[in-house]
Amino acid sequence: MAKEVKNQYGVKVGDVFCLDSNHNIHFFQVVSLRGKSQVTIREIEFEKVGENEYKEDLVIPYLNHFKNESYYIENNNIGMSKIIQKDVNSNNEEYLYISFNYFFNRNPYDDTYQKMAYYKMANLWDDKPKLHYIDYIH
Repeated sequence: MAKEVKNQYGVKVGDVFCLDSNHNIHFFQVVSLRGKSQVTIREIEFEKVGENEYKEDLVIPYLNHFKNESYYIENNNIGMSKIIQKDVNSNNEEYLYISFNYFFNRNPYDDTYQKMAYYKMANLWDDKPKLHYIDYIH
């Protein structure tokens, strides 16, 4: 049996980071490790696993089902290199995240994309379903 390779933070190929932008969920799967603290990620689809009491969707990552297009990765077929960072929350608990400094906004008139300044963090997924508002662009 091959030994499972992890980076300095314990992240391995197949791990998932979750970006929650006002309950619009995006999952990013680690597809390769790059040194001690970098990874290559690709955005993946999610699957609905239930609803909450308000009939809002609960979703989890759909591993290895990569999106054709991503708002956060210029070419999702290749992926994007990201540095994993560690911080401590207000409860003094450590957490891992990757950051995004922009997203791609599609112009509906000519189908071109414009890079827009934006800062969001995607945390290492905690294996719990996430609340996702329906988006019709998904």
